[in-house]
Amino acid sequence: MKKLLAALLILATVFALASCGGNKPAEDSKPADTSSVPPVSTDTAGTAEPADTEFVNDGSYAIYDDNCVVRVTGTEYDALWGLTVGLYCENRTENSEIRVQVNKGSVNGVEVDTVFSCDVAPGKNKTDSISLTLPDEMSDVESYTDIELCFEVYDLSSASSEPIAVTSFNVYPEGKENAEVFKREPQRKDIEVITPDENDLSVTIIGFGRDSLYECMVKLYIVNDTDRDLVFTADDVKLNGKPCDPMFAVTVRAHKSAFTTVGWLHSTLYDQRLTSVSTIAMTINASDVNDPENVLASGRTTVDAPDGLGAK
Repeated sequence: MKKLLAALLILATVFALASCGGNKPAEDSKPADTSSVPPVSTDTAGTAEPADTEFVNDGSYAIYDDNCVVRVTGTEYDALWGLTVGLYCENRTENSEIRVQVNKGSVNGVEVDTVFSCDVAPGKNKTDSISLTLPDEMSDVESYTDIELCFEVYDLSSASSEPIAVTSFNVYPEGKENAEVFKREPQRKDIEVITPDENDLSVTIIGFGRDSLYECMVKLYIVNDTDRDLVFTADDVKLNGKPCDPMFAVTVRAHKSAFTTVGWLHSTLYDQRLTSVSTIAMTINASDVNDPENVLASGRTTVDAPDGLGAK
């Protein structure tokens, strides 16, 4: 059962990774310079420009081809809504409705999850925006200088499940030359599971907690400085000495970092009669996303859990 759950989670992360991976778009789908973005557009849904309109690359176009145009119109940060990116989506086809999706991205090199979908009728355009949920650990970041969005565009009239355009696009609100990579400062309470000394990656326990989904959580900070996309899984997990499989499998792309959690559902803890968790033992494995069975780095730890975790 554990291997089945892990396999399903790995497959889900691999499919999400496709939006930043293979199937690269045509050369004219992704202009090279993305170092500046114009102010947010006030365009409303309407008729798209003719396909033969002269293209001027101002650095804001994620996709520009015969089928569609996807353009970043600006960025904004709000204390309530977080980081927002404005988008202009244009359907240049005559008979096919298209769907523009963003399923993955990063901010200052930290992986963030986002769900965005915009359907556009033939010959029409829409303006919309994406809200990016940032980890709490990035709350002290003064500026967001490198925002990456992974786009996929689908032809909704086609029976094929393959996208008609795929690209990864970076927005540099303060110019590409001022882009910064987030680096978390080590804390005394940190517990290293995989150390960076022998690997170009690290896994660190940075805290514990619970929320509306998980009755017990181990919070991780993962850094992948390798040249390959990695999938991280947990093995031989025990709570209070009892085998107890968590919900955990996460992909971290090359030269990215991520804040994530190893979590146990209430039902899992209840089945093991774990009303209070005192010790957590687990092995974290890092594997190539294209070969999950080949473990590249591994670390095991046993830690004392704080009070308050367990099935209530």
